[in-house]
Amino acid sequence: MNKIIARLYIIFISLVIIIASSYLLIWYLNQSIIPQKIKSFLIQSIEKQTNYTVKIKKLKFNLIKGFELSDIIVADKQKPQETLFSADKIYFKAVPVPSFSGIKVMVPFIDVLSAQATIKRDEKGAWNIQPASVKNGKLPQIYIIRVSFSGSKIFFSDNYNNAAFSRTIDVPEGKIGLSLPRALSFSFSANAPNDNSPATAVSASGNYYIQNKNLSLTIDVKDLLPADYLNVYSASDNFKLTSGSLDIKAAISAVGLKKIKLNGKAQLYNSDIAALNARLRGSGNAHGNISFEIGNPDSLFYDINYNIANAMALLDNPYMDKIRIANSSGTLQTKLWDIKTFEGSIYEGPITLSGTIANPLKDPKVKINIASEFDIVNLKNSKNFGLLEGIVKIDAVLSGDKKTGYIIKGVSGLKSLKLGSDSFSAEGNFDIRGEFGLDTTGKTISHYKGTMLFDKATIGVSSSLPFIENAKGEVLFQTKSATIKDLTGYVSGSRVFVSGNLDYAKEPAGINIKISARELDVNKLILSLPDTIKEKLADINLTGIADLDIEIKNTDKKSEPFTYKGYIKLSAGSASTAYLKDSINDINAGLIFEKDRLSWDKLSCSYKNNLYISSGFVSRFDKPVIDASLESKDLNLKGIVTIDGELLNVQGLNASYKTYSIAGLNGYVKNFRQPNLQAVFQAANLKLGKLNLGSMNLGLIKEDKLISATSLTLNPYGGVVNVTGRLNLEAEKKPYLININANNIDLQKAVLDAKLSSKTEKIKGLISGAAALNGYFDDENSLKGNGWLQVQEGYLGDFPVVYGLVDILLGIPAEYLTLTDAFGNFSISNKRLYTSDFKMLSQKAAILWEGSVGFDGTLDFNITGRFAEDIVKMTTNFGKIASAVLKEAGAYIVEIRLTGTIDKPKYSVVPFAVEKMLKEKVVDKIKDALGKIFD
Repeated sequence: MNKIIARLYIIFISLVIIIASSYLLIWYLNQSIIPQKIKSFLIQSIEKQTNYTVKIKKLKFNLIKGFELSDIIVADKQKPQETLFSADKIYFKAVPVPSFSGIKVMVPFIDVLSAQATIKRDEKGAWNIQPASVKNGKLPQIYIIRVSFSGSKIFFSDNYNNAAFSRTIDVPEGKIGLSLPRALSFSFSANAPNDNSPATAVSASGNYYIQNKNLSLTIDVKDLLPADYLNVYSASDNFKLTSGSLDIKAAISAVGLKKIKLNGKAQLYNSDIAALNARLRGSGNAHGNISFEIGNPDSLFYDINYNIANAMALLDNPYMDKIRIANSSGTLQTKLWDIKTFEGSIYEGPITLSGTIANPLKDPKVKINIASEFDIVNLKNSKNFGLLEGIVKIDAVLSGDKKTGYIIKGVSGLKSLKLGSDSFSAEGNFDIRGEFGLDTTGKTISHYKGTMLFDKATIGVSSSLPFIENAKGEVLFQTKSATIKDLTGYVSGSRVFVSGNLDYAKEPAGINIKISARELDVNKLILSLPDTIKEKLADINLTGIADLDIEIKNTDKKSEPFTYKGYIKLSAGSASTAYLKDSINDINAGLIFEKDRLSWDKLSCSYKNNLYISSGFVSRFDKPVIDASLESKDLNLKGIVTIDGELLNVQGLNASYKTYSIAGLNGYVKNFRQPNLQAVFQAANLKLGKLNLGSMNLGLIKEDKLISATSLTLNPYGGVVNVTGRLNLEAEKKPYLININANNIDLQKAVLDAKLSSKTEKIKGLISGAAALNGYFDDENSLKGNGWLQVQEGYLGDFPVVYGLVDILLGIPAEYLTLTDAFGNFSISNKRLYTSDFKMLSQKAAILWEGSVGFDGTLDFNITGRFAEDIVKMTTNFGKIASAVLKEAGAYIVEIRLTGTIDKPKYSVVPFAVEKMLKEKVVDKIKDALGKIFD
C-alpha cells in the first residue's frame, strides 16, 4: 500500500514539475523568444515576401488557444498610412509537418475577432488588396482548415470610372475554409446599413478560386436598395431606378471579380423606375438571369420574366399623366422587352397594351398595341384642343424610336363628342382614321393626319352663325390644318352645303369656309342664331324665304381675326315691328353682308299699299353707321344715321314727303332707347310745297310720356318763326299744344317761290303773326286754336282771291287799290280757319273779311269793302253793282259774298236793304270796323 502511494506521489510530483516547467517555458518564451524573435521573424518574413507592412502589438502562446495576436494592422508598403486590415485578436495553432517537398504547416483553425477590412478600387480599376506573391525563396506550404470571424466590418469603396460608391458592411459571423494556394470556401451573414431604411441583410456561402479569381456563391438578400447599385454599375439615360426595396434569392458567379452572373428570383417593393419618359411606381416580382461587367454598362445582359400588380406609371407627357396598372406580365431581355399582358386604366377608363421595345436601354424602338376607352374630359389638357365632352374608344399602334420620333396610328371612335373653339364647334358621333406623331422627346406632337367621318352631327363654324344639324360628311386633317371635303346638313330645316379649310398654323387659327343654302325659312333661321344676334333683332319679326351663300375667311389682324362675306336673296318677305302700326310686306332683296357691313341695292317692299325702294348699307354693327335711301310715290329719303350706344346722330338727311321737304338735316337724339331722351336737329333747308322755310333748329325733350319741343326755329324769307309744343303720350287721346310766333317774313319772296301766277309777281310785304294750337294726336279733326296775322309795307292786291274780287267783280285794276297792310285775328276748329276781323287796307280802300276757309280749300266769306269815291268812279262795272253800293261821306261801301275754292273762287254782290241799313246802322258799323281810311 505504501508503495502504491509512493508511486502516485512520485507521478504527481513529476506532473507538477512538468506542468510547472511547461508554464515556465511558455512564460519564458512569451517574455523573450516569442515577442522578440518569433514576432520579428513573422513580421519580417511577411513584409519581405509581400507588398504589405504588418504591425503586431503583441504575440504570445496559449496552451489551449494556441498563438494569440493582438492589435494587428496590415497596410500597403506604398501607402503605409492607409490600413487595409486590422483586428483586435487573432488565434491560431500551427503544426509543422515534415515532407520531402519542403516544410508544410497544418493550421487547424484561425479565429479572428473584431476585424476591419478596407477594400477599395481607384479610378483606373486597381484594387488596394492583391493576392500575396513570393519574391525570393520559398514559403512553407500552409494548409488552413478553418477561418472563423465575428464582430467584423468591411469598408468598401469604388471610384472606378468616377463611380463614387461606398458601403460599410457589418459581418456578425462567418467561416472560411482555406486550401492555399488553390481556393477558399466561405459562408457568412452580413448587414449593410441604409439611410432611413432597414439594413440590407445578406447571407451567403460559396467558393473563391484564388488562381483564376473566380467566385461562386448562393445568396439570400433582404431589403436591398437596388438604386444604390444599379445606377452606379449600370447607369443609363434611358433607365433609372430611384427607389425601391429588393429581396433576392440567387446563385451568383463572378469571373475575376469583374464579370458577374446571377440566376434567381427577386421581389421588388415600392419601386420608382424612370424609363422612356415615364416613371413606374409599385411592386412586382421577377425571375431569370442577369450578367454584367463591373464598370462597363454595355456589358449588361439579362433575361427576366416579370409580373407587376397594382402599380402606377407616371408619364412626362403633355397629353397623358398617369396609367394605373392592375396587372402586367412579360419578359425583359437585353435587346427586347416583350409586354405580353397589360391591363389597367388611363383617364379613369380601361386600357390594355401589348407589344415590344427593342434595344430598351440604348436606342429603344417601340411597337405597342393600345386599346382604351375613356371620357374625354379626363384627357390631360383636353380643353386646349377644344375637347369638351365625349367618350373615346381607341384601337391603335404606337411605334417609333428616339431618333425619328413616335407615331400613333389607328382608329378612334368618338361617341357623344363635343368640340368647342372660337372658329369651330361640333357635337355628335365621329370615326377618325389616321395617325399622329410625337417628337423624339415623346412630349410634343410633331404631326398628324387622317380622315374624320361623321353622321348625324351638329357643327358650327362661327359663333355668329347658326349650327348645322344632322350633318354628314368627311373631313381630311393633317398637321395644323383641315379640309372639309364633303359636308351637308340642315339649318332650320333647310339643307346646307359646306366646304373649305381650317388652318391652325396661324395665330389665331385661319379659316376659309364656304356655306350655301337654298330656300331657307328666315324666321326659323333667326331663331337658330346665337342669343347675341337675336337680341339685336328682338324688335323685328321677319319672315320669308332666302337663298344663302357665305364665305368666312381669316385676316392678319389680331383684333379682327375673321371676316365674313356673303349674299342673301330674300323673297316674299315680311317684317313687323312695334315702331310701325302695319307690317312691311312683299320684301324682295339682295343683301351683301360682311363681318361689319350689310349692303343692299333696290330692295323693294310695300307698306300700306305703297311701294318702297331702298338702297344703302350698314357698317360697324357695334356702332352702326346707316347710309341709305328710301323712295316711294310720295316719299324720298336719303341720309346717314350713326348709333353709338344710346346716342343717335343724323348727318345730312334729305327728305321729302308730298309737298314737304328737308335738306341737310343734322342732329342727334340722346338715350333714344330709353323712356327719356333729348334731341337736337338742324336743317339747312326746309320746304313746304313750293315754299322754302329756310334753315331749321329743333330741340326735343321726352320725359316719360311727355314730349316737348323746347324750340323750333325757322328762317323763311328773311323772317323768323319760333315754335314750341308739347305732346302727352300718357293720356288716352295723346293731347298736344303748339305755339307759333312769326316775324317779318318777306311775302314777295314767298309768292315768287309759290309761283301762283304771273299776275302775283308784284305782291310783297312783311308778314308777322302768332297762333296757339291744340288737339289730339290720334284725331285729325281735333285741331283747334286761335291767333293773329299781320302784313306790313305790302302790295296785296294781286293775291288770287283778292285779285278776283277787285278786278273781276268790281272791274277795278288791283294796282289802283294799292293794298299795303293786312291784319286780323283767327281761330281754328272743325278743320277750318275762321276770322271776323281780318282787314286789308290802303289809302284808297279797306276790305273786311268775315268767314272761314277749310283745310280742303273751300271758301265761305262775307266781304265788306270801303272804297274812295275816285276809285269807284274808275270801275267799268259800276252799273252792275250800283244797287249794292252804299255811298257815305265821299266813299262807297260794297258787300260781297265769296264761296267756291281757293283755286275757283265765286263772287257775288250783296245788295243793301233799307231795313238792314237802318236797323244795324251799317254805316256806323263799317266805320268802326274799317276806320277812316281817307284821313
